[in-house]
Amino acid sequence: MQKWNARIFYNQAVFPWVGTRRLTTLNYALRHRRIKSKLPWPTCVYLEVIFDGTKEELENIIMDILHSDLDMYDLPLPDKVQIEGKYNEFIPLELLRKQFIKDYLDFEGLQRDMLS
Repeated sequence: MQKWNARIFYNQAVFPWVGTRRLTTLNYALRHRRIKSKLPWPTCVYLEVIFDGTKEELENIIMDILHSDLDMYDLPLPDKVQIEGKYNEFIPLELLRKQFIKDYLDFEGLQRDMLS
């Protein structure tokens, strides 16, 4: 009889009850930890997470993220950060990434909201 070494992944919804910028930050921070997560639509209030562990393990990972010194520039942002702007085609990608981080992410606010 052959023994299968299979991993079961579960879809979980994470409701941190934070604003859009902070939820987007948590989404990219989880991806940085190689945990699949997504915002189903831009104004969504929760994350869909595919994770092969328990709810408690996922909560521990999120708490670890919140207590970390997260470098926003290490996050796995999209290759082509699309921010609407008249002259964006002339702006270097690194500056567009920096603008995206400044305008759309908020790690300090995420920490403040979730740890208080």
